[in-house]
Amino acid sequence: MEAYKTMNARTLIVLVLFLICSVSLAADPARMTRENYNKIKLGQDEAWVVKCIGKESSATWEHTEGKCLEWERDQPYAWILITFENGKVVRKAQSGLK
Repeated sequence: MEAYKTMNARTLIVLVLFLICSVSLAADPARMTRENYNKIKLGQDEAWVVKCIGKESSATWEHTEGKCLEWERDQPYAWILITFENGKVVRKAQSGLK
């Protein structure tokens, strides 16, 4: 019985840590606006993009010279994809921004 309680406590701790990390990695929905998206221009660096729309939700792919980052929100649903090569914006796309 004691082993069962210890396992449940550990499982609960792991679950709480996972939820905290998930929330901290979520994009800031208040910054995901069409106005902020339109501030992002080709050739700008990643730091500027993060300043405009906040930390990304996830990286869809990464390689030595580039990466594609995604910002996503639920209410109302919207997403932004920004592709960087050598640290600079080369493509951008969005759906659902108002």
